[in-house]
Amino acid sequence: MRLRSLVLCALVLGLVLACKPDKPLKPSKPDFELTDAGLSGSWKVVEAYKDGKLSRLLDNGEFHFTEEGFRTNIMRDATVYPYALSETKISISDPAGTSYVVSHLTSDTLIMSTKLRNFDFKFISAKNPPESE
Repeated sequence: MRLRSLVLCALVLGLVLACKPDKPLKPSKPDFELTDAGLSGSWKVVEAYKDGKLSRLLDNGEFHFTEEGFRTNIMRDATVYPYALSETKISISDPAGTSYVVSHLTSDTLIMSTKLRNFDFKFISAKNPPESE
């Protein structure tokens, strides 16, 4: 009986020691560089998620990045606002202080997320071809 108690205590102690918290992960550096040149142009929303659920309400959404600034039609505001970039974040100088976190950027795909009106949004956008002059 005593041996069984010792074995049980050793198992419990082993479980407790094995369940120590992991060291926090260091944020990994993104595999893209967020630059004005990389963002420049018009991006059409091809998929939008609201609180993790696919939303069709933003099917005609677009984001525009130009030398003059940033504008989007998703908030029904055509104003062009200045914006700033830092690592993976786009900070918009709009009245709400909107910011987007970019998780993926290539020459034709932009994936970013934000919080708007207390909802979490994720946007998957494709670059529109440049307008011909």
